[in-house]
Amino acid sequence: MVEEQIEEKIAIEIPETEETKSQEMGEELLNKIVQCLVSNGKLIIVAINGHGKSNAMKHILRFLINSQEYKNGRYRIRITDTTDVWRWSYDSIPFIDITKTQKVPSEEKALLLDLGFSDSDANTRIIENLLRYDWIEQRENINKNQGQIQTYRITAIEEMQNVLGSYGLNGKSGKFFLKVVSEGRNLGIFILGTSQRFADLSTKFVERTRYFLLGAVSGSNDIQKIKAMMFSDQARKVIDCLLGLKRGEFLFLDKERPEEGSFIIYFPLFNPIGKPWEYNEKVPTKIEARRAFL
Repeated sequence: MVEEQIEEKIAIEIPETEETKSQEMGEELLNKIVQCLVSNGKLIIVAINGHGKSNAMKHILRFLINSQEYKNGRYRIRITDTTDVWRWSYDSIPFIDITKTQKVPSEEKALLLDLGFSDSDANTRIIENLLRYDWIEQRENINKNQGQIQTYRITAIEEMQNVLGSYGLNGKSGKFFLKVVSEGRNLGIFILGTSQRFADLSTKFVERTRYFLLGAVSGSNDIQKIKAMMFSDQARKVIDCLLGLKRGEFLFLDKERPEEGSFIIYFPLFNPIGKPWEYNEKVPTKIEARRAFL
């Protein structure tokens, strides 16, 4: 009799609250955002300073790191930080100070690169070299595996307008960045980045990106850039939606299917689990070599 009562109590379904449903929906939408990043190879987060764009990127990267694909070695994630903030405010992953060493360890599945240079050209060259290394490694690995991509490489770029700005896809470096933006997905090379203003980003980059997370924007230039991406009626609806967003809220925009593939998602304040720890470079005991990109 007692066992029957216990079984009956267990069988009682606990009613879902609106908060529970909202949280589950948030997880589903976050998973959709990640899948869109993987399918298109690019995701841009744009919002004014203080709206929470870095906070949103931290949540997305944590979701990737907690995924089964990451645990199975399918994702390699590198976070490039020019703001000297992430090393104090992210989860427990290794970081290196790139001003102290030029060697980036390849064995770490997730790595934070504290660039720290005041010279944006120096930071651009470092990110370019990282992507060049990825390009060569991915091509070699794909050829070894008969055309199959075994590992996806994700580079997260904080304040990406300093790298892929209005004129960032011009010149020698720009041609390579354009190649990555246009063809990187075919090699499993993905870019996730934040920017304060649409107007500061390369038009070539924006045109080749399908998915966006948009927070509050400022200035007529940003509005004009949104209008240039889609039909006028759709652009007006997007702009009206952005005007009503609160801090931490973002409109996920599918540029090709804005009416069907868009939704609003809220990212709460990111609470780090542990803190990044400085990677200790092992002193080599054998002759080693690595590629140099000049």
